[in-house]
Amino acid sequence: MELKIQQQKKLYFTEGKSDKVYEVDLCESGGDLFVVNFRYGRRGATLREGTKTVFPVDYEDALSIFNKLVESKEKKGYSESGSVSIPVKQNTAREDTILKYLEQAIAGTYSRDWKVSKIILRCAELNIKLASTLIARFINSNDEFEQYASIYTLCVLEDDTHVDSIYNVFKTENFSNKSGRVAVAYCLKYGNDNVKKEIQNKILNTLPSELGNHIKHPRLFYAALKDYYLKEENIDASVLYYVYLYSDIENSGREELYQFLESIPLKVNTFKSVRYIYRVANLLDDYQFLGLLSKRIGGLVHLDILLIIYISVSNGLQ
Repeated sequence: MELKIQQQKKLYFTEGKSDKVYEVDLCESGGDLFVVNFRYGRRGATLREGTKTVFPVDYEDALSIFNKLVESKEKKGYSESGSVSIPVKQNTAREDTILKYLEQAIAGTYSRDWKVSKIILRCAELNIKLASTLIARFINSNDEFEQYASIYTLCVLEDDTHVDSIYNVFKTENFSNKSGRVAVAYCLKYGNDNVKKEIQNKILNTLPSELGNHIKHPRLFYAALKDYYLKEENIDASVLYYVYLYSDIENSGREELYQFLESIPLKVNTFKSVRYIYRVANLLDDYQFLGLLSKRIGGLVHLDILLIIYISVSNGLQ
């Protein structure tokens, strides 16, 4: 059935080298159910498409998702006119201090106890877009926490001008640490098709062969995935994370993955993937998977789950 648009919002952001568009549709899908879809990218280029509703929902829920998505973009400076509409800051002294600390860190004169990585993350929290140029200087930092914080913050601040540098981080680190994984999220959000294709090939080479051989055939793949987890030994705990990345690049298989994550027991060999997916989904504004994983993680109250969390922390999975 053809979707009928009930509401639509087209927002633009123009500042410096950035000229971006974000479109949101609230559509009727039939049977008094609705979906919220979006498109985004550089103005004039082919826009990347996605949805906030893996399954259709009722009108009230769809409208809430639609309004929250539009509001989140407007808070980041998007507007219907395209002119920069970032709210006037109420505490410029605080932001000036943060910018000063970043400049000192770059110059090698910073001497306070507050870690530089924490300063960078504070820029994401306060939406200090003026810090982007300074933060980009830490993309290749030898400190893994500074490197992670810089890529994460540039993604949150929607600075899409560092794809090449950040993709090089991924090529060096792959999926082995936080910097590599946050670099993947940044590249999925802002990279071109060639970058995404290279990441996709890396995923295929990383997946166990008994899964990778079937990934283009959903029915066979999820049957193999179920068998893979049933054996409960020699399991790569990041497999579901790889599948999520692949489904995002292909823009297919999301419904099957959603259903799988909805039903699979959260054990040691799945909890790691759930954490990784949650972080990527957060950066990609993937509210559907965020909602599912928040609900599942929030429901973990048994002692055996607390033990899983303890083991995860002990193994450096935080």
